[in-house]
Amino acid sequence: MKTCKINESEMTIEYENGSKIMFFGLEEHNKERILGQEFGLIFVNEASEFPSFKSIAFLISRLNQQVKGPNGFIMPNRFLIDCNPPASSHWTYKLFIEKVQPETGQPLKDPHNYQHILMNPADNKSLSADYIETLASTYSAADRRRFIDGQFAMEAEGAMFKMEWIDAARVDSVDDIDFERIVVAVDPATTSNAGSDETGIAVVGEFEGEAYLLHDGSMKGSPKAWAAKVNELYDRYQADLVVYESNQGGEMVADVLRQHNPNLPVKAVHASRGKEIRAEPVAHLYEEGKVHHVGEFKKLEEQICLFTKGFNRRKNGSPDRLDALVWGITELMLKEKRKPQKAIQATAQGFW
Repeated sequence: MKTCKINESEMTIEYENGSKIMFFGLEEHNKERILGQEFGLIFVNEASEFPSFKSIAFLISRLNQQVKGPNGFIMPNRFLIDCNPPASSHWTYKLFIEKVQPETGQPLKDPHNYQHILMNPADNKSLSADYIETLASTYSAADRRRFIDGQFAMEAEGAMFKMEWIDAARVDSVDDIDFERIVVAVDPATTSNAGSDETGIAVVGEFEGEAYLLHDGSMKGSPKAWAAKVNELYDRYQADLVVYESNQGGEMVADVLRQHNPNLPVKAVHASRGKEIRAEPVAHLYEEGKVHHVGEFKKLEEQICLFTKGFNRRKNGSPDRLDALVWGITELMLKEKRKPQKAIQATAQGFW
């Protein structure tokens, strides 16, 4: 029987064939020790506990040992990790799911080298069905996604919007609701090339003092393409108004929208305050349970649950879906509601 030598003080295991397993933390005092080594395989346990990719990049730089296999061939180097999926803003999601460089967002040159597998409690035959059911009943909806379904959480630390708020107020159908008003909100992109931002398009309805997200039609495309989409949604949902952010394109946006329908009712809204300030009262409505998503809108929900104070647009991209959603809800729920002008005149005439 082959034996191995365990050195507890140095935290190593050495086998008869000369191979060695070394255990490290990534504290500063360990980095010099790691720098003096080359490895053929590196395994990172609980990678979700490493918030920065810089530590991982440091480890990858040491993955350059040439190890000969039994037949003399050079064994390929491997970098393995495990984790309970954290938020989709984490470097693990960007690297293994989106397959982009975590720090730059640029596509990986060799995406086929970054593979992932899903293992969750239901796949572990040693766990009883009762135990899994107990877990499911104990966890919140967000924790069930992470710890039972093995799904990345669509929420960043310090997020202004919480997935638990969305889940709690989500509805499946609005067939029995006669909306008081419906708006289509547009956050137009300034360009339409491959690297352009999306045009955010949200359809929002109001009923009895609460808002309902009916559709996320956000897309990349030319002004002609997204204007056609806005008009199509305006007709489909029998909307009352189209609101658009005028900071990008100004009156040209209204002209583009009206190319499909000259009588399209449009309203320009101007962003005189930052995104965080505009989003905050809308986030409060979500917290109060006054905003309902009709079904699931995964991309939009991920985007709003990654939005934090101090949001870095350069790093995280433009939150176009969020912008459109905020404009729509603001128009319906947060604008001062005045009496129609005709009613005011009639009251005045009656007084005199």
